[in-house]
Amino acid sequence: MSLFTKHYYKAKELGEKIGWTHEQINEHAVTEAKEELTNLMREVVDAFNCTAYKTEAAAAILDGINTSHRQLQAEFWEGMIKVMDKYSQQDEHQFFDGRNANYRELIGRMAKVAYWPR
Repeated sequence: MSLFTKHYYKAKELGEKIGWTHEQINEHAVTEAKEELTNLMREVVDAFNCTAYKTEAAAAILDGINTSHRQLQAEFWEGMIKVMDKYSQQDEHQFFDGRNANYRELIGRMAKVAYWPR
């Protein structure tokens, strides 16, 4: 079950008890799922910030991708390319440490090469 589906069912159960509309249930589910996904991504970033375990972190992520059969892996990579594109287009002074500047540019180039119109 996807993260968004899991939160939808939780929100639906809560919403039915307190009389939410379908739109309110959906909005609550999306907000909760985005918050959880944000926190999970912070953990992934922190795992790579630990220099001694970058190889292990990469192996764990690859294992997770390779053993996920619920969705097409192509959907995951398309989503990551969209993240890369958005990352590269952010205001450089808003979110970036000077050490990230070269990566922001590199990620933008990679996204442009990999991204095709759908």
